[in-house]
Amino acid sequence: LLQGNRLTHVPGNVLSSFSQLSSLYLNSNNITFVDPAALTGLSQLSYLDLSSNSLTFLSPQVTQSLLTLQQLKLDSNLFSVFPTLLCQNMTMLQQLSMVNNLLQTLPPNALIHCPTLVNINLDNNPISNFSVGAFNGLPSLGVLSLGFNALTTLQPGHFSG
Repeated sequence: LLQGNRLTHVPGNVLSSFSQLSSLYLNSNNITFVDPAALTGLSQLSYLDLSSNSLTFLSPQVTQSLLTLQQLKLDSNLFSVFPTLLCQNMTMLQQLSMVNNLLQTLPPNALIHCPTLVNINLDNNPISNFSVGAFNGLPSLGVLSLGFNALTTLQPGHFSG
């Protein structure tokens, strides 16, 4: 557990010797950057919490080796652009939470690389609109939470796909 410290970045391969690690709590730090190789070797990781940091971007390379990840928490960061390639290789990801960020919109096919998602929480962002097709490719989606955003209208097709 590394939560509640003053970490500002996660360097490459710093955790690679913990190949059996199943949960990693890096929340409540001051992390602004995660090296693309920081999580390499964590082949059993199923839970990753990077909430309450100062992340604006997370390279898809950070998560490309996290094939067993099931839950990803990115709450209370500074993301203004949805990281569309983030779960490209995470074939077991079921829960994604990006509550309390700065997301304003979701592009078409925003989650197309996340077909196993069951629960998405995007509450408390300034999302004012999202593209028709933003939620395409989510056959197992059971919970989609968009509460406390800035949405004013819904269009036919917003939730199709």
